[in-house]
Amino acid sequence: MGQFLSFKGLDSIPRDSKGKVFIDRDGVLFRYILDYLRNQSVILPENFHEKARLRAEAEFFQLDGLLKYLDSKLEFGSVFEKKKQQQRIRQRN
Repeated sequence: MGQFLSFKGLDSIPRDSKGKVFIDRDGVLFRYILDYLRNQSVILPENFHEKARLRAEAEFFQLDGLLKYLDSKLEFGSVFEKKKQQQRIRQRN
């Protein structure tokens, strides 16, 4: 998330009326993003059906460690799509 904030620049990040940072993303999935940031791990419920959306959030926040974790634990789409996602991660680094 630090990469996300530095990439955007602190001045360009939207703020609410009290001056607090406002990130317009999925609040329910953000709990898993916070867990990862706090613990460098995430525990998903057995019946978790938002895997692809969580991966999209991890990609948005540029959390390469979480992306690698999700890719190792979960299956996302075709092999072609996985390769495209890995290329995007390498291009950012």
